[in-house]
Amino acid sequence: LSVHTGEGQLYEVDMRLRPHGKSGPIALPLASIHKYYEDEAWTWEHLALTRARVVAGDAALCEKTEKMLREIALTKRDAEKIREDTLSMRARVLKQHGSDNPLAIKHAKGGLMDLEFLCQYLRLKYGPEHPDILHPNSMDSLKEMKAAGVLPEDTADRLTDILKLYLNISGLKQLCLGGRKIDETIPLALKNAL
Repeated sequence: LSVHTGEGQLYEVDMRLRPHGKSGPIALPLASIHKYYEDEAWTWEHLALTRARVVAGDAALCEKTEKMLREIALTKRDAEKIREDTLSMRARVLKQHGSDNPLAIKHAKGGLMDLEFLCQYLRLKYGPEHPDILHPNSMDSLKEMKAAGVLPEDTADRLTDILKLYLNISGLKQLCLGGRKIDETIPLALKNAL
């Protein structure tokens, strides 16, 4: 999946994001994955799983996988533990990747990462009572959170607008810089556009 070809890399796959991390097997039966998420997974793994989606494969296996993901997402959890663990995870990410550069929208305070953590947290907290919010796409999830009353209408609209802006900036950055970080050396035209 992640091999570099003459045309570049097709997918970026982080093989550490699997049950038992880099020490775990690359492939597991669905029943084992389900059991892992029921019994052993940390909150941050559940946060990440809120964005999981089936993209390809045997139709029957895809259906079983989607059903399993749905069952895990519908699991009721301790709201206070989810909140504490999400805040702790965000603090660790901020410490490791934080930036004061307002153009570095992914990791800056109030940036894309914060918005994604918020959406993931709300999916875990309110998903069992409002299954329609369980879209892996944050934009779709925010729209459903608004419809379900999980978020006040004006807040949901504001977050949706912010997410659109961040995704546009992120796309522009990716087109212009690829994987390079935004810093004082970026071209003036890009700085002005941003």
